[in-house]
Amino acid sequence: MESITIINGLFLFKDAFVEAAEQLKLCNLALTTACSNLQRPHILYRIERDQDYRKHLTNYIFGRVTHMRGQVKVAAQKIVEARYGLIGLSLEQRKTLVEKLLEELCYIFPLTNPTDTSTWQANRPYRHIAVAEVLNKAFFKGRKAIGKQYESNFTSVSTKDTAKELPKAMVALAGVALFAALKEWKSGSQIDEDFSAADMKEEYDNHIQLIDEQIMKKDGSGKEKYHNLMAHLYCEANKTHASNSKNSKLPKIDFDGMEIWQCSFNGAYIECLIETVIYIEYIEELMQNHAQYSEDMGGGPTYFE
Repeated sequence: MESITIINGLFLFKDAFVEAAEQLKLCNLALTTACSNLQRPHILYRIERDQDYRKHLTNYIFGRVTHMRGQVKVAAQKIVEARYGLIGLSLEQRKTLVEKLLEELCYIFPLTNPTDTSTWQANRPYRHIAVAEVLNKAFFKGRKAIGKQYESNFTSVSTKDTAKELPKAMVALAGVALFAALKEWKSGSQIDEDFSAADMKEEYDNHIQLIDEQIMKKDGSGKEKYHNLMAHLYCEANKTHASNSKNSKLPKIDFDGMEIWQCSFNGAYIECLIETVIYIEYIEELMQNHAQYSEDMGGGPTYFE
């Protein structure tokens, strides 16, 4: 279990789709580190000397990496229909929208009009609500979530702010998961597809290239904007989304904006939060009661005369 946690962390903080040679190095590093952390010298001794045993263990823990990546896609599958406005569209409309969303990473940008990709907000990459929601569900939901286990590993590249950032590998993986989940709707209907490294590596590299070249910039001049984005995503990914709340069906009222009425009756001030109609009905009822009281008492004066 320790080695699985370590290997997942290495992939999420370093490179979620590493090449085969680097993949083997990371798996071996995870194994040896786990043995050291858990003080298992006898296992480490065998790993270093028994190639078949080492191969068996590395294959197993890499299989868990594949599983982890697959779970990110599962998180994306659960939200794309609603978050990208596919609900309520005809089959042809969904097909057209998905095709356009998949062009040039359009799906990571918020749209002013959810069904019109020409309204994408070019200055807000990775600010589409689906990105933060996938990050939350895949990496931060639950006490044992990988993001919470590695909380101390989130750092900042900024020289002005120490707010924690998400690593680009994690963000790019969330982006690829959304790509894969949307791609399943390309025909207008959702059809499950494999989420293999061979199929997704190109899209993953597109995300890394976008982050490195257009956000961070090759000369590092975009460092602060990169920091602002990744720190924002870290905060959003750590939030408890409304859909997870027991009170999610309750509206959030503007308490400070609620009106306060002051009404005078018989010299006493009553401060009350009531609607105008209710207040008028209340006064009318009092007037009727006093009129009846006056009649019963022989026509004496009332407070309203």
